[in-house]
Amino acid sequence: GVPVSGVFSGMPADEAGIAAGSVITAVDGTAVTSATQLSSLIAKQAVGDKVTIDWTSETGAAQSATVTLVGGPAA
Repeated sequence: GVPVSGVFSGMPADEAGIAAGSVITAVDGTAVTSATQLSSLIAKQAVGDKVTIDWTSETGAAQSATVTLVGGPAA
């Protein structure tokens, strides 16, 4: 999985419950093993697409939610 260092308040990941300390484990059923792979899976999508994200919360609970992708701030 890929650890989450932080999310932007009010954005879809935040609204789904993904938070700093969570670990993303899959995108649309594809297991995620690296940050590079996660970026690649998301890059194949377009703004407005819906994807299912699976993660383990900071408390260790397995979670899943469908989120709508939005444009983010430039890195």
